Amino acid sequence: MKLTEILVAIVVFIIASTVFTASFINVRKSIVKTEEYSKKAIEILEKDFLIRKEIRKIEVPYWKSFEKEFQKEKKVFEEQLKILASKNEMEIISVSSVYDKKKKAEGIKVEWMTCNKKYESQEFICQRIVDEE
Repeated sequence: MKLTEILVAIVVFIIASTVFTASFINVRKSIVKTEEYSKKAIEILEKDFLIRKEIRKIEVPYWKSFEKEFQKEKKVFEEQLKILASKNEMEIISVSSVYDKKKKAEGIKVEWMTCNKKYESQEFICQRIVDEE
C-alpha cells in the first residue's frame, strides 16, 4: 500500500508541475505581447502628439477667414508635415480643414500612416474656439 501511495503522490506532483510550468510559460508570453503592444501604442501616441503640436503652431487671427488662410498656407503646412513625417517613419496621406458646428470651432485633420496602418489626428485651432456658455 505504501508503494501505491508513493506512485499516486508522484503522479499528482508531475501533473501539478506540468500545469504550473505551462501556466508560467503562458504568463511570460502574455507579458512579452503586452510589452510589444504597449510600445506600439506609445509610438503611435508620440507621432500623434508631434502632428498635433505642428497643427497648434498655425496662428490665424480671429478676424480672418480660417478657410481662406488655410488654403493659402496648405502647401507650406503639408511640406512641413512631410518633413516631420520623414524623420519619424510616417507617411502623410491628406490634410484638410474641419469645422465643428456644435462648438463653432475650426481646425485641421491629418490622415497619416505608419506600420501599414492608417490613423487620423484632428486638432482645433485655439484662437478660433468660441465659448458660448
